[in-house]
Amino acid sequence: EVLLRAGAPLAARDDATQTALHTCARGGDVRTMETLCGAAQGSEGLLDARDRWGRPPLAWAALRSKEHPDVACDLARILIDAGADPDPTAIRGKSTSLLPETPRQICLRLLPPDGGPLGALLLSEESRRRAHTPPSA
Repeated sequence: EVLLRAGAPLAARDDATQTALHTCARGGDVRTMETLCGAAQGSEGLLDARDRWGRPPLAWAALRSKEHPDVACDLARILIDAGADPDPTAIRGKSTSLLPETPRQICLRLLPPDGGPLGALLLSEESRRRAHTPPSA
């Protein structure tokens, strides 16, 4: 909060091209995620920004789902409520041998067969958004 009040750029990136949102999702800090997402409102693309591995912050929350399912769900809910895409396209990062995965695919890999609580949350959000999206012309 102090850095944001001092004018620190929320879109700043580290050597892995991660923003503070990525770092917060990786670290599991729910309170800071709430603060950052509040500050990110209206920042085009920031909530879904990709790092060098092609992962948005929501994917890093999903990577926490096996060991910290409640924290992962809280982080995901904050990101999604702030406007993050619950079903971002999987892309391969520039410097990785990792297969591209969506956050839900990460949950399914870590917590088969259904992806655990976060997998269920992401599926629900994907379905809800599809139901509210008008068909393409």
